[in-house]
Amino acid sequence: MPAPSFTPFSGEVTSYGYRSDSTPDQNSEDGIGCENNKLVPYVSLAVSHDVEAAFHAAGIQLLDPVQILTANGDVLSLVWGDRTGTEVDGKPEVGRFDVYSPRGLCAHNGMPVTGFRGGSANE
Repeated sequence: MPAPSFTPFSGEVTSYGYRSDSTPDQNSEDGIGCENNKLVPYVSLAVSHDVEAAFHAAGIQLLDPVQILTANGDVLSLVWGDRTGTEVDGKPEVGRFDVYSPRGLCAHNGMPVTGFRGGSANE
Protein backbone atom coordinates (compact mmCIF):
# COMPACT_ATOMS: atom_id res chain seq x y z
CA MET A 1 0.00 0.00 0.00
CA PRO A 2 1.47 3.42 -0.91
CA ALA A 3 2.23 5.93 1.86
CA PRO A 4 -0.41 8.61 2.41
CA SER A 5 0.22 11.87 0.62
CA PHE A 6 1.44 14.94 2.43
CA THR A 7 -1.07 17.49 3.69
CA PRO A 8 0.00 20.83 2.19
CA PHE A 9 1.10 23.31 4.82
CA SER A 10 3.32 26.38 4.68
CA GLY A 11 5.77 26.76 7.54
CA GLU A 12 9.42 26.65 8.51
CA VAL A 13 11.78 24.24 10.24
CA THR A 14 13.25 25.92 13.31
CA SER A 15 15.34 24.72 16.26
CA TYR A 16 14.98 25.01 20.02
CA GLY A 17 16.66 23.95 23.23
CA TYR A 18 20.20 24.92 22.21
CA ARG A 19 22.54 26.97 24.41
CA SER A 20 21.90 30.40 22.81
CA ASP A 21 18.16 29.84 22.13
CA SER A 22 16.52 33.28 22.17
CA THR A 23 13.36 31.89 23.84
CA PRO A 24 14.65 29.46 26.48
CA ASP A 25 12.46 27.69 29.01
CA GLN A 26 13.36 25.34 31.85
CA ASN A 27 11.56 22.28 30.49
CA SER A 28 13.36 22.52 27.15
CA GLU A 29 16.67 22.95 28.94
CA ASP A 30 15.86 19.81 30.95
CA GLY A 31 14.71 17.86 27.86
CA ILE A 32 11.08 17.66 28.97
CA GLY A 33 8.12 18.08 26.61
CA CYS A 34 4.67 19.52 27.25
CA GLU A 35 3.27 16.25 28.67
CA ASN A 36 6.26 15.57 30.94
CA ASN A 37 7.62 13.34 28.16
CA LYS A 38 11.34 13.01 27.47
CA LEU A 39 12.50 14.94 24.43
CA VAL A 40 14.89 13.17 22.06
CA PRO A 41 17.54 15.37 20.39
CA TYR A 42 16.90 15.94 16.67
CA VAL A 43 13.81 13.67 16.81
CA SER A 44 11.34 15.53 19.05
CA LEU A 45 9.24 18.24 17.46
CA ALA A 46 7.44 21.23 18.98
CA VAL A 47 4.79 22.91 16.84
CA SER A 48 2.97 26.23 16.91
CA HIS A 49 -0.76 26.37 17.64
CA ASP A 50 -1.76 26.56 13.95
CA VAL A 51 0.32 23.48 13.11
CA GLU A 52 -1.16 21.69 16.12
CA ALA A 53 -4.68 22.44 14.83
CA ALA A 54 -3.73 21.08 11.39
CA PHE A 55 -2.21 17.97 13.01
CA HIS A 56 -5.42 17.35 14.97
CA ALA A 57 -7.52 17.81 11.81
CA ALA A 58 -5.34 15.14 10.16
CA GLY A 59 -5.78 12.76 13.12
CA ILE A 60 -2.25 13.25 14.47
CA GLN A 61 -2.02 13.27 18.25
CA LEU A 62 0.70 14.39 20.65
CA LEU A 63 3.54 11.82 20.80
CA ASP A 64 2.68 10.44 17.33
CA PRO A 65 5.37 10.08 14.67
CA VAL A 66 5.14 12.60 11.83
CA GLN A 67 6.93 13.28 8.59
CA ILE A 68 7.67 16.82 7.48
CA LEU A 69 8.24 17.62 3.79
CA THR A 70 10.67 20.46 3.15
CA ALA A 71 10.85 22.71 0.10
CA ASN A 72 13.95 20.92 -1.20
CA GLY A 73 12.16 17.54 -1.07
CA ASP A 74 13.75 16.22 2.14
CA VAL A 75 11.44 14.29 4.45
CA LEU A 76 12.12 14.63 8.18
CA SER A 77 10.85 11.78 10.38
CA LEU A 78 10.11 13.20 13.82
CA VAL A 79 7.88 12.68 16.87
CA TRP A 80 5.50 15.40 17.99
CA GLY A 81 6.39 15.93 21.64
CA ASP A 82 6.06 19.61 22.51
CA ARG A 83 4.44 22.95 21.76
CA THR A 84 6.01 26.31 20.98
CA GLY A 85 5.06 29.48 22.79
CA THR A 86 2.12 31.42 21.43
CA GLU A 87 4.05 34.60 20.64
CA VAL A 88 7.52 36.12 20.55
CA ASP A 89 8.11 39.86 20.88
CA GLY A 90 4.36 40.47 20.64
CA LYS A 91 4.03 38.56 17.35
CA PRO A 92 2.11 35.28 17.15
CA GLU A 93 4.18 32.18 16.48
CA VAL A 94 2.76 30.43 13.42
CA GLY A 95 4.00 27.85 10.96
CA ARG A 96 6.67 26.56 13.34
CA PHE A 97 8.07 23.04 13.11
CA ASP A 98 10.60 23.39 15.93
CA VAL A 99 13.14 20.54 16.20
CA TYR A 100 14.59 19.89 19.68
CA SER A 101 18.27 20.64 19.13
CA PRO A 102 20.21 20.86 22.41
CA ARG A 103 23.61 20.53 20.73
CA GLY A 104 23.05 23.30 18.17
CA LEU A 105 20.78 24.17 15.28
CA CYS A 106 19.30 21.26 13.33
CA ALA A 107 20.59 20.73 9.81
CA HIS A 108 17.30 21.92 8.24
CA ASN A 109 16.96 25.08 10.36
CA GLY A 110 15.33 27.84 8.29
CA MET A 111 14.11 25.44 5.57
CA PRO A 112 10.56 26.08 4.35
CA VAL A 113 8.02 23.34 5.06
CA THR A 114 5.55 22.44 2.33
CA GLY A 115 3.61 19.63 3.99
CA PHE A 116 3.28 16.95 6.66
CA ARG A 117 1.75 13.53 7.24
CA GLY A 118 1.33 11.22 10.18
CA GLY A 119 3.43 8.12 10.57
CA SER A 120 7.08 7.23 10.35
CA ALA A 121 9.34 6.32 7.46
CA ASN A 122 8.87 2.66 8.40
CA GLU A 123 5.08 2.67 7.98
